[in-house]
Amino acid sequence: MPLLLLMILIMPFETNPHLKLADSFLVFPDFTVIKLLGMIGFAWATLRIAGGDGGGSLWSSPQARLFVVFYAGVLFAGALSGSGLLPISRYLAFLLFLPFVASSVRTHEDLRRVVYTIALTFVIVFPYAFRQSIRYDSRLGTGLYETNYFAANLVLVIPLAFAIARLQSTVWRRRLWFGAGLVLVLELLLTASRGGFLGLVVAASMYAYRRRGLLATVSGLVVIIVAALILPTGLAERAVATLDPTSPQPPGLEQSNRAHIALFWAGLRMIADAPFTGVGPENFKSLSVAYAPDLGREYIAHNSYLELAAELGLPVLAVFLLMVGQVLRTFGRATRVGGDREGRELAGWAEGLRSGLVGFMVSGAFISAQYEKMFWMVVFVSIVLHRMLPARDEASAPAAAAPEGRALEWPFGSAPSRFAAWLLVPALVALPGAALAQPGGLTALPTLEPAANVLKNPGFEGSAGKTVDGWRVTLDDTLWALATGARSGQAALRLANAGTARYVPAADQVVTLEAGYYVLEGWVKSEGLGGASDRTGVRLCLDGRPRINWWHCTPIARGTSGWTRLARLAIPVEDAGTYRVTAGAYGRPDGTAWFDDVVLAPMKRPPVESFLLYPNYRGMLFDDRPQTVRIAVAVHAGAAARPSGAAARPSGDGLGGARVRVSLVDESRGTVRARREHPATAAVPTKDAGLGRGRAPLGRGRAPLVVELDAASIPNGEYLVRTELVGADGREVFRHPEYRIVKAPARMRETLHVWYDEENVAYLHGKPAFILGLYNTSGYSTARAEYASGRGGWGNERIAQAPINMLINYWLGAAPIPALQTYMDDLKTRGIHYLQTVNFYYEDDRQYRKLRYPAARDGEDALNRWVGRTLASHPGLAGFYTMDERTAEMVPKVFRQLRELRRAAPGTVTYGVLGDGWQRQAPLWRDALDVMGLDPYPITKPGGDNNLAMVGDWTRLGQDAVMRSRPVWMVLQYFPLTKAAGWPSREELRTMSWMAIVEGAKGLFYWSFGARGLGWVKDPAEREQRWQDLVTVTKEIKALEPVLLAPDAPVVARESSGGAIRMLGKRMPDGTRYLFAYNTRSSPLQVTLTLTDPAREVSGLGPAASATGDATRLTGEGTILSDRFGPYEVKRYRLR
Repeated sequence: MPLLLLMILIMPFETNPHLKLADSFLVFPDFTVIKLLGMIGFAWATLRIAGGDGGGSLWSSPQARLFVVFYAGVLFAGALSGSGLLPISRYLAFLLFLPFVASSVRTHEDLRRVVYTIALTFVIVFPYAFRQSIRYDSRLGTGLYETNYFAANLVLVIPLAFAIARLQSTVWRRRLWFGAGLVLVLELLLTASRGGFLGLVVAASMYAYRRRGLLATVSGLVVIIVAALILPTGLAERAVATLDPTSPQPPGLEQSNRAHIALFWAGLRMIADAPFTGVGPENFKSLSVAYAPDLGREYIAHNSYLELAAELGLPVLAVFLLMVGQVLRTFGRATRVGGDREGRELAGWAEGLRSGLVGFMVSGAFISAQYEKMFWMVVFVSIVLHRMLPARDEASAPAAAAPEGRALEWPFGSAPSRFAAWLLVPALVALPGAALAQPGGLTALPTLEPAANVLKNPGFEGSAGKTVDGWRVTLDDTLWALATGARSGQAALRLANAGTARYVPAADQVVTLEAGYYVLEGWVKSEGLGGASDRTGVRLCLDGRPRINWWHCTPIARGTSGWTRLARLAIPVEDAGTYRVTAGAYGRPDGTAWFDDVVLAPMKRPPVESFLLYPNYRGMLFDDRPQTVRIAVAVHAGAAARPSGAAARPSGDGLGGARVRVSLVDESRGTVRARREHPATAAVPTKDAGLGRGRAPLGRGRAPLVVELDAASIPNGEYLVRTELVGADGREVFRHPEYRIVKAPARMRETLHVWYDEENVAYLHGKPAFILGLYNTSGYSTARAEYASGRGGWGNERIAQAPINMLINYWLGAAPIPALQTYMDDLKTRGIHYLQTVNFYYEDDRQYRKLRYPAARDGEDALNRWVGRTLASHPGLAGFYTMDERTAEMVPKVFRQLRELRRAAPGTVTYGVLGDGWQRQAPLWRDALDVMGLDPYPITKPGGDNNLAMVGDWTRLGQDAVMRSRPVWMVLQYFPLTKAAGWPSREELRTMSWMAIVEGAKGLFYWSFGARGLGWVKDPAEREQRWQDLVTVTKEIKALEPVLLAPDAPVVARESSGGAIRMLGKRMPDGTRYLFAYNTRSSPLQVTLTLTDPAREVSGLGPAASATGDATRLTGEGTILSDRFGPYEVKRYRLR
């Protein structure tokens, strides 16, 4: 008995990680203390039953036999569907629990202990549950249990607590138990669960009617409803919003409602497909997206009866309902037991359990209640009760559970059919509201393929003496030689003895290239290569030297391996001219390498490209924002209007009269809601620049065609933007992957942690903000004080001295979830939002093995979903740092990760940063990231001899890549890149920051507060000085935040520098104008600016204002502004 009572007491804590013993044990997944106790109890019960002391037959009650039939149905459905043993083992645990309960509860006193413990368990848990709800700033149950399931369990025990109170023999005990019942009711209201509240209304009505009649029932309902309305639980708000969709919607409510409706119809479709056998135990979730594509992510049914019918079939659902009906019938029989005190107790407990169970089953229409342990505990108590009833004389007294002459009238026949009728109505009624609009965006990446190889003799097949046709290499049979055993053809180029040579020349071939993206690849075989040094091996390179100081290479091959592909995709060639393709050594490696089948090929251009300009945040078209869908389109000359695979038709422009067709298609119905067509020639960019993916200058040239579609009249829902190239005959030539847009109500933004508007302004929990971010590194802890103080006082408290509102700690990518939650707790109190580092969440990444999250064993997709869902519940999460200076080979993986994170954490952003020589691949990344960053680090030389304008150039690269339709958050140098150059000065920090802002950056990150940055400064005085430099600069930016968030406005009509001065204009509602400008040159400039409107006064802003004031002149009746700019100098003006 003590073991059983302990199990009951810890049931509400089942999901607590401290109670988890292992991921699995034997056939039981998620092996917890409860399951261990259950197995011990089962072993004890088996021994007791085998010894003839089991307390009576287990299977004497109809519900016990129906339970066995139900379990057999689970086995049958699992076997047919191939679900495996894992889902079935969940029901097996309940089957093993039955003999434990039956053997433990043999007497009336045993039953009293169990009933009292069931009622008290959820009273005892209240303080901890309340503490967790405050910690997570959420509904009661969060951090302990899922709120709706917690509420359903409360419904089950609330009538029992009041029944126990009524049976007490002393006033003070009666009051204590009555108080316990009120605590349980308060808990349920604090969960703000609509299903739980509806279950409570039904349970309370049934219990009150049986005990006190109609008047008491109505009075009790009034009290419950008034309490729900006046208590600050959120329940009233959710209930009103459910009944009145036009009222303000609490965060997450509308998404929940619409998801329930989609799941309801998905469940009916599953039932229609497999009405008798079901789709298999626990398969509803994995199939939900297939049956309801609009969901965008997997869900359980959130309806017990729908899930049972869909997974196990209608016959098994019928068995389940009959079993519960028999449980209610047993409780009904017990309510008529009278006579002595024990009889009255049995009758009272049975009435409470019956009312609670009916309420619980009503709540089961909103959750998957069939897995709740407390539910099965009540079922097994009814089996014990059925065994006890024959020993009582039911005729010894009138019905004790109801007032004389009053009985609950059922409108149907037998008890099972009455109960089935009671349940089927709430089980099959669709919930009100609108479904969760899943984030949209590009549905698939376009295919990028290489064109023809531009190299001669790529397989090293022909030779003449000591040379190889097409290649510059000397075959001396010591370093270089032609060898057999080629990957293809007859010969391969062999490199050997490089470790002993003083100089190792490469084999190279000179090619003339146009601007564009190129693929460099080849095959290498190696034997003992680079064994003497880790910094040696072989590779292929595309080299512009000596003409230009530029080169890009493949990864390095080392060790011993068969033929292995080395490749570098999408190498950005901006300057047309001659280049060398080299096959050679990296360092001086020992061992031997063979080269074969080297390829250099331009990337093929698709016939048509498109890029969604607006809606720009994950395709979300909110109904209070602009309603015009905008998409950029480019058609490439030479893409003749022909079906795929057909021969090209000659045409002067290579397009053969083709047209571009852009359609807005209802995704669920396939109907076209809007369409525009244009001649394909109108979408051909100059210099074939495409959508930032084309020939030099990359991302420049005439803007492609922008097509606009009016979406004002379409209802909320999911739509596809489809871009096609069609021939003159109307046949489709090529279709670009579609973009999904989701039209949604404005109130949905209340659920988003971070989003950005059509001006690329970020909103942090609904408030617009200019992003000021910081990189950091630290260890992890579950104590907020550790994060606050940091090491030596350099923690979050110090960071908060600057107006930082976003942070990346890239050492915490594998930190335990509780430590991350504590970290975000501390950051959130300081107004700082967190981007979790997930840029190594790939199974082939060396750091992946550091991850101790259980989901990591299920693969990277499961890991990203789990981390996304887990962290997204914290209000301090801004999103995920998904990419740091990676090459284009990673685009497919990062795009796949983006889709998983969007499904799991829809109110966040992903952020990635380009650099390290690969910044010109930025156009290839624009659909794989929510927000793009670049990290120009220009300070490499001492004495200020650095090209600070590099920051502005790189910012424009990012803006061109996303066509100014996504935010660009730049990463600025806040560390000494070289020992000679040292740290950026305060003025250099200011200059770099404002250069990025002038070029359109909507956020700035500074690298780094931690390792290799401020954390490595040993001198305390210097460290404080460097920190105050950044604090000062960021405070200056923060002071002008309202200006920076305002829309851009033309302030200057003409200027005299020929483009050397770059400018950004803003106009405020009161008419005040602001002009931010900088000199891109390393020499001073005197410049004249002609204003669009006269100004009566001009004033400089910032610490440099007084120094430049004498050179600033306003003439020409206030329309001419003259000033002198120093090298790379930034100026900030206010015009009135």
